[in-house]
Amino acid sequence: MVRKTTERMLHYHRRLLEVLVQAEGHTAFVAPDGETGIALAIAEQPNVILLDLMMPGLDGFEVVRRLKSNPQTATLPIVVVSTLYDVAALQRIATSGADASLVKPIDRRELSKRLSELLSVPMA
Repeated sequence: MVRKTTERMLHYHRRLLEVLVQAEGHTAFVAPDGETGIALAIAEQPNVILLDLMMPGLDGFEVVRRLKSNPQTATLPIVVVSTLYDVAALQRIATSGADASLVKPIDRRELSKRLSELLSVPMA
């Protein structure tokens, strides 16, 4: 029961981010896990990556590490999305190599601001 609930929540959060990104006028590619996310980032070379720290398989910190150490993806901006906001988590996020972070629940204005900053486009 717990696993199904967790899977549903992860799916819900992925879908919510997808809808919010699309509402900002961007195309969203969605990966169900870290390995798929890395492969998708290499193949698609997105302008920015929104990365949930909590996902099946590789955790978000490992995904950031792998993306930033790969010459094909090292310069792609990464925004870490997390429910973690205690001091230790924030320090780990800050030293992870991610370019920015957002705390769940996602505030649409904050997402728009981060995307605008990282994509160097004016906010709507």
